[in-house]
Amino acid sequence: MKRTENTIVNETWPHRPQVLEVEVYHSRRLLHSAVHLYAESPRGRHLVAVAHTIDNNTVPTPQDLAYSNEGGNNFRTVSLNPRRGERGMVIKTHEGDWALVTAEWAGLCNGVPAGSASGGSTSMNGSSGRLNDISSGRSGSISDGRGRPGCPGHLVLKIHQLRQFQTRSIILPYERREYTFCLGGVTIDMERGVLEVGVGNPCLVENISLALSAAVLHVLCQPRPDRPVIGQTNRIPVEKLSMLHALGYYADSAPHNSFLRSCMGVDCGGCGSCGGCGGCGGCGGCGGCGGCGGCGGCGG
Repeated sequence: MKRTENTIVNETWPHRPQVLEVEVYHSRRLLHSAVHLYAESPRGRHLVAVAHTIDNNTVPTPQDLAYSNEGGNNFRTVSLNPRRGERGMVIKTHEGDWALVTAEWAGLCNGVPAGSASGGSTSMNGSSGRLNDISSGRSGSISDGRGRPGCPGHLVLKIHQLRQFQTRSIILPYERREYTFCLGGVTIDMERGVLEVGVGNPCLVENISLALSAAVLHVLCQPRPDRPVIGQTNRIPVEKLSMLHALGYYADSAPHNSFLRSCMGVDCGGCGSCGGCGGCGGCGGCGGCGGCGGCGGCGG
């Protein structure tokens, strides 16, 4: 297990800064990731919040939960689907479980090389369909021989507030190349590594833990190429996103979906959802093979 340490400094009062210490753990042997949040007090350093990954030993699959009653109504509750590459984390404080966050990578599609007669997209569950034009909402086949860039996709979060019995879904706007977004009571700037929480927020440590958990889930869910892609690509610039660096994107010990697929097979998010069959950006999915506009892909 590898541990990294980071510091969060509250700059609201520069003359009296408050410091929170963050410890991030990743283990491939245990298939486990965790975030520990510490605060200083007159009695010393103490743990104020914990967030850690969960699996189907804790949260059931949709197949375990879905059933029909006599009236034909289908009832569902919180679930975790590993075949879609879903990952989950639970956030805890001294009062118990605060939230359960599940995440999956969606919207990823392969680029189409220039000269192709027709195109298709690979969805996150591995089924093939017609290529979607994200900018215009159109769908159809390519017949003019021009390439089309792939889409790197985005992270979809479902936040289950366990004490309020509320659930909300949030899509992080990566496709618009926006890396600052609001997540509940905290605003996250992935690029600068800055968290902004409103003054007087009653759930300060919980919301900070939520932001850190979202970054860890990005680390675990984002598809990764099996090999480096050369040239211009349509991808998420993770090398510029400080928050992901701090939470272990480049850590060799991170049990991300691409690692799980490579050593455990399709049940950990296979069928292209974690990098197979071009899902990681191969075959033009990240802009290669004309998907970035080369070889006439941009109409040049």
